[in-house]
Amino acid sequence: MSISLYTSRLLLEFLGFVDYGIYNVVGGIVIFISFLQSSMSSATARFLNIALANGDKANVSLIFNNAIIIHFFLCLVILVIGETVGLYVVMNILNFPIERFEAVKIIYQLSLITSCIAVLQIPYYALLIAYEKMRIIAYLGVAQSLLNLLVVYLVKLGLGDNLIIYALMVFVVSLLMRIIYVIYCNKNIAESKLVLKFDKEIAKPIISFFSWDLFGNFSVAARGEGVMILLNMFFGVVINASTGIANQVQGLLNSFIDNFLIAIRPQLVQNYARKDYDRMFSLVFIGSKFSFLLMFIISLPMYLYMEIILKLWLKNIPAFAVSFCKLILIFTLISVVFRTIMFSIHATGRVRSMSLINGTLYVLILPFSWLALYLGKSPDFVFIISIIFMLSGQISNTFLLKRYINQFDFILFYREVVLRCFIICIVGYFLVRHISVQFSESLISILSVCIISSLLVMLLSFGLGLNSRERNQLIDLVVDKWKKIC
Repeated sequence: MSISLYTSRLLLEFLGFVDYGIYNVVGGIVIFISFLQSSMSSATARFLNIALANGDKANVSLIFNNAIIIHFFLCLVILVIGETVGLYVVMNILNFPIERFEAVKIIYQLSLITSCIAVLQIPYYALLIAYEKMRIIAYLGVAQSLLNLLVVYLVKLGLGDNLIIYALMVFVVSLLMRIIYVIYCNKNIAESKLVLKFDKEIAKPIISFFSWDLFGNFSVAARGEGVMILLNMFFGVVINASTGIANQVQGLLNSFIDNFLIAIRPQLVQNYARKDYDRMFSLVFIGSKFSFLLMFIISLPMYLYMEIILKLWLKNIPAFAVSFCKLILIFTLISVVFRTIMFSIHATGRVRSMSLINGTLYVLILPFSWLALYLGKSPDFVFIISIIFMLSGQISNTFLLKRYINQFDFILFYREVVLRCFIICIVGYFLVRHISVQFSESLISILSVCIISSLLVMLLSFGLGLNSRERNQLIDLVVDKWKKIC
């Protein structure tokens, strides 16, 4: 995460606000086009985990190979949409400086190809998750971060148009990572061997799951890129630099939490397949609680010292970047509490209602945001609207999970997870805020507050966040680890 933060700082410095904003809004169009990626990743991983839970290795191979075929055709769909609708949006709707128009067309095409490479990598990534190869995923993630940092330094050499050079090198890194994933899986997972034979009976449930999940993921992508486009239309390309920085912060935090939850997701699916609901919901509660507490430990000092952190990180802060990042922290903190609920619904395979409800709410963010901006509201208001609609969707997911699995006690979830996390958040914020005003704004003081904040949140988590059974389990775990060390 620290490598990515440093990379972002250098990138903003070398590209400047305008080119950084251009890359975020144009690259965002490609992210919008490849909204199918999230759906297919979830679908592929779910069916692989179900097959593994049943001990059917032959079926794992069939699912994987059919997923490869489906993803290939998916790339063709992305290319068609990208070269028609996406290209029209870039050329006719978005607001760019006229002198950067040629560069915009080039980086759009490079970003489109990069997104297709990412889609082709999905089955291999899903296979690694299904086999719980978390260590290699972590190693590859660090390798990609280091390569991205190298790319930024290559941009500094001034070999040409910095924006075009950056987009070209991102494409090269994406292609290299794709090759590494394929080589590793072929050498270490027998089921990854390619036998490209389409099986209708295998592909049909994957495509069905994907189709229902499609609307929800489409709406999430549309909300993200739609907000970027609205801000571009009302305030110009510089505001997209601020949005890009906020999205970078959100991406890094999500990446951090996903690395924690990545081990839980396949276990949820496999326990659901075995109908071991006690174990499944134990993971739901623990995963939600601990992911929030980890996120809060990081987010609290960031929220209090956001302006200073951004100055240290970026040197020059674009307008609204501080408020955007603060609101993104709130958005991410709320969403992470309910993430295992979403994983559990995916485990059931019954994603239609969740996708329709959440998708509709996310789409509604755009007209409400347009109205707010049209009436002269601050750009911050767009993020506040997003938080309100996102929270509504997350609450609806808990009721859906109860409908699908009657053993899920959603009242207990709100009492044991949501209420405890809310209390820790309120108490922790006011205590640390009171402490922070006693210090100066020097780097030593900020580091001191960060340490105090982390210790305080951990104490609050132990006393207020955990119930007696969880506290005893944690104490036993610490004692066992201590005995092994001694």
